[in-house]
Amino acid sequence: MNALPFPTNPLVGARYQNWVWNGSRWVCSPGGMIVMTQTFRANAVYTPSPGLVTAIAYTLGGGGGGGAAQGADDTGVWAGGGGGCGSYSRKTIPAALVLGGVAVTIGDGGLGGVWSGTSAAAGTGGITSFGAFCISNGGAGGVSAGNGGGGQPGNGGAPGVGDLAWRGPSGTAGIIQVFATAIEYEATGGIGGALFGGAIAASAGTGFEAAGISGDSGSGAGGGGGVINQNGAITSGGTGGSGMCWVDEYCWLAGADGDCGGGQPRGQARVSWPGWRPHDDGYDRFGDS
Repeated sequence: MNALPFPTNPLVGARYQNWVWNGSRWVCSPGGMIVMTQTFRANAVYTPSPGLVTAIAYTLGGGGGGGAAQGADDTGVWAGGGGGCGSYSRKTIPAALVLGGVAVTIGDGGLGGVWSGTSAAAGTGGITSFGAFCISNGGAGGVSAGNGGGGQPGNGGAPGVGDLAWRGPSGTAGIIQVFATAIEYEATGGIGGALFGGAIAASAGTGFEAAGISGDSGSGAGGGGGVINQNGAITSGGTGGSGMCWVDEYCWLAGADGDCGGGQPRGQARVSWPGWRPHDDGYDRFGDS
């Protein structure tokens, strides 16, 4: 069988029939495609796996912090608003564009609100990015609740950059309810927005308070609002969940030459297979015949 006319000057991941170029030689890939995933929860550099053909990057922005709360007196319920969830993006990228590696930045969750005498919003979540290819924005912080109102939810992160880009879900409003006389009442703070879960509401029985609960790390969920149930305490909101990035890699499996047929032109390295060797007449044969 004559050697196959392999393309010249191929890029890493380039295919020719059942062969793939790994940067230094054509490697047989009779086993087909394998899909692997790299996950990032902290800033890092993405390095593509061998045989990469296509990468699909996903990013999730950091969640906004939950609002704080201050009780006005002993007959009211005050709860900060939940923070918004970070936005979500997806981008399909050919191997040639990521061969040198890609910087990955993970957005931190926004800080939970701390009451300072005003109904201010908690911190905004950070931006998560996979280079300039795929970017997700952080969610807004929930508003703190106290004298004069507050407790509104934070908006979800605005759509970012990617083939697909979605706004993050908003949080829910906190409770602001004043009773004429004290009653038994179970109160909950505003719930952080969440796309993949991770948001939990704080609750407090009559006469108690509870700080807002943080969004789970890597969830991009908003932090929960702090809650006060009929006492004059002060409590803080929960920190938003940090963002996350993950990359699905579609790679060709390396195999034996004999499973692909043909062979590489003379002068190009390849993977050897026992019993298969080139002859001087330009043909490849098994054994010595």
